[in-house]
Amino acid sequence: MLTEAAAWARARTGVAMWPVPFPVEAVRPSVEGGSVVLALRADRIVGAFALTFEDLRVWGSQPPDAGYVHRVVVRRELARQGLGALLLEEAEGRARREGKTKLRLDTVAANQRLRAYYRGLGYREVGRARAGPPGEELDLVLFERAL
Repeated sequence: MLTEAAAWARARTGVAMWPVPFPVEAVRPSVEGGSVVLALRADRIVGAFALTFEDLRVWGSQPPDAGYVHRVVVRRELARQGLGALLLEEAEGRARREGKTKLRLDTVAANQRLRAYYRGLGYREVGRARAGPPGEELDLVLFERAL
């Protein structure tokens, strides 16, 4: 799903948000650590996200009051059906149950459509960062929503 979404976003927007193919080793720690949440429909994975409670790589050292959501993905054939918003609502609920008062996420600064999508869901832009492998860093916009 991540490779499919990355290829689609690159073709549609020209923005290289994620590598194509998406490297399995990049998600293995999240899966093995239990931070990946899967959305199922009729026993088929139709969406996913990872939820952590710190993000030193992008956000740096922060007070322990937020959840951090990464790699929100929906099967392309199910796009525009509200599944992305439902995934984020689930992430918000899980963060709230952990006593967090904010949910944070980031996206590539050049992806104006995704930035508008997050703003439409009540997230506000709160900063900028650069992250990624050396020589392949991306300019990111940081988003936050109060829970």
